[in-house]
Amino acid sequence: MRLVSDPEALVERGLHAGKKMLGPHLRRDAQPMTTPLAVEETDRADEDGSQSADMAAEKESTTWLVRHMERGAIEASEVQRPVVFHDPYMTLDEHLGEVEPTLGSAVARLAGGRPVEVGPDLVLARYDHLAERVDLRLSPLPARQATSGPKTVRTIGREAVVARFAEALEQLRPAANRLIAGSPRLAPLASAAQPWAVDSRFADLDALMAEHAVDAVLATSPINIEELTAQPERGGAALCRQGDSEVRLYGTVDAALDALSGLGAGRVLIEQHHLPIGQAMALRRAGLTLVPGSDALSKWRERRDHQYLPALVLVTSASAYALERAVSRTRERIKAGEAVSELDTQRAYLDEARAFAAGLGLPGCIQEFFSNCHAGTRTLHPSLASSHALNADTTSLKLDAGLAVVVDGLTLATSDVARTYVGDDDAEAAYRLFQRVVRETITDVIRPGVGFADIHRHVVDRLLGERASLEQAGHWPAGVDLPVRYAMRNVGHLMGRQESFSSEFRPGDREVLRVGDYGACEIQWPLGAHAIGAEDMWLLTPTGTVLLTDRES
Repeated sequence: MRLVSDPEALVERGLHAGKKMLGPHLRRDAQPMTTPLAVEETDRADEDGSQSADMAAEKESTTWLVRHMERGAIEASEVQRPVVFHDPYMTLDEHLGEVEPTLGSAVARLAGGRPVEVGPDLVLARYDHLAERVDLRLSPLPARQATSGPKTVRTIGREAVVARFAEALEQLRPAANRLIAGSPRLAPLASAAQPWAVDSRFADLDALMAEHAVDAVLATSPINIEELTAQPERGGAALCRQGDSEVRLYGTVDAALDALSGLGAGRVLIEQHHLPIGQAMALRRAGLTLVPGSDALSKWRERRDHQYLPALVLVTSASAYALERAVSRTRERIKAGEAVSELDTQRAYLDEARAFAAGLGLPGCIQEFFSNCHAGTRTLHPSLASSHALNADTTSLKLDAGLAVVVDGLTLATSDVARTYVGDDDAEAAYRLFQRVVRETITDVIRPGVGFADIHRHVVDRLLGERASLEQAGHWPAGVDLPVRYAMRNVGHLMGRQESFSSEFRPGDREVLRVGDYGACEIQWPLGAHAIGAEDMWLLTPTGTVLLTDRES
């Protein structure tokens, strides 16, 4: 049995995850963790596992391994082969359907005790996870070709990186100041603008390296390369050593591997959610000790979001404006009996966002981060927009989406906000209740020192307290223990130029909020034929919590 993880090979087999699925859009630092895997049954020609081209082409069968959250995407795709879902996504229906608890359990069941062949492109974290459940056989590593010329594509001073981000933010500051001055809700941000203009990325990074006792950080994901070099999102790798005044930017990861052994870096913090096993093994063969750092680097970004304040103001203001206008327009078109689809709603949302930025004199700086747009009558699972028609029978349309503020190729901020169209009064009552709970949680509970797990507990307790109202509206999940089921998901998270999967409001998370934190609070309520989402964004300032996306207040 063989697992195929190479994205190009997956496209050849009929599934382009980047175009069809939501996960790759959300995780700019861990796209390989979201990509489906193809399982192929093949005969081996040689003891070393190699195959002839003819034998490899004659696959007995192919099965897809897909995260359960992508069920809606799979159902809307042209993938015909068997699919095994793993890592359950929370819905509130009594039964979740057939889904394996983890990727490892799915692979173990299919392998049935046989060894499993994987390629050198399989991401390190998945390799380590699978190795706990099955006997892995790594395909022969391709011979590394000697490279000529300089190994370092560019050496960039730390001060130059900080200056380039500051210049990009200054382009947004006048517009952000106008938005703050024009909104009583945003007024508390005025006093934070100057103190938060200090960029601590490298001081924080040096502290992170000291905490993990490493000599260097090797960034391989586009988002972290950008954070370290102030170069627009790209491939390759960035290397930053403890205390160095410069960052080294390499055109390929292999070039960085060649250089590392000569730089005296014995322990290296790496991105296990992005680095392939083949390259990890090459680093280890060079005598380097690899320290997993994906979560630590995510938190390094997240805890500095406030230093991008002008971009935060712009992206959240644009998101709330565009979402509400798009949902309102879809409601009007459905009421008028006009033809309208999920894709029409998504396009309207993006058009409104771009128009908002243009109206501030910033054309082109607003881009799509992700768009989770689906009718509850099509799927309860997150999904990219489809051509699915919306009409009077549409129970709900959830538009849970994010924008990115991009200046000179640099991503300065992202958002994550949800608004929902609902087709009847009872669903409208439930949606407004969820929205009220989210906003009151932000204003009353989200404070410095509050634990992430405590926020989750508070939201679930509030929902339990509203059971009678939700039962009356027909939107309480029968046969479901709500605290147990809702423990499957978060009720909010920090950001960090993407949605965080490291800092989430979940049971058991011991992290606490700090001044400067920027994030979202949400309730997702996928039940029956309704997919309802209510989500707003907030920022913790020295003087209190600012609810950034409530345009009604």
